[in-house]
Amino acid sequence: MFRSAVFAVFAVALSSSPVLAQVPALLDSRALLDVATSFAEQLATEQAIDPVPYLVVVTASGPARPRPLIPLYAAQAMLQGLDVYTTARARAAGNREANPFLKNTSAATVIGAKLATTALGVLIAERLWKKNPKLAVVMMVAVNGIMSGVVINNARVLAGASYP
Repeated sequence: MFRSAVFAVFAVALSSSPVLAQVPALLDSRALLDVATSFAEQLATEQAIDPVPYLVVVTASGPARPRPLIPLYAAQAMLQGLDVYTTARARAAGNREANPFLKNTSAATVIGAKLATTALGVLIAERLWKKNPKLAVVMMVAVNGIMSGVVINNARVLAGASYP
């Protein structure tokens, strides 16, 4: 689906192993099973086999994902989790939900909505960075900033703090 995805491919590389003879037939699933069986038999007989030549990583060419995105995705998931936790604690303490869409819902519905929101944000950023990497980072920083405000508000409500 994504053009620049990384695919781990099980392939037989340069080796003196008898598995190399079956390389052309790897497209057939039965042949792949035979290759795997042969490899397992060699391991079982404790022959010296270097497993490194059997794994080849193939990457598609294209722009690289901006480095801040993965930590921003993790921060987004953490903030959504903190929002669920602090909201549940505040509701248990007798406070009300400020979000009108989640006002009269169960905890499972809130968790589902937060998972969907996180996944949607990550999906949009993943598609966006290929065309405009800086905008993808700015979008995730903005979304995380908004969620930070929500979590801070929940913490204030839990602490019983008044607003300035």
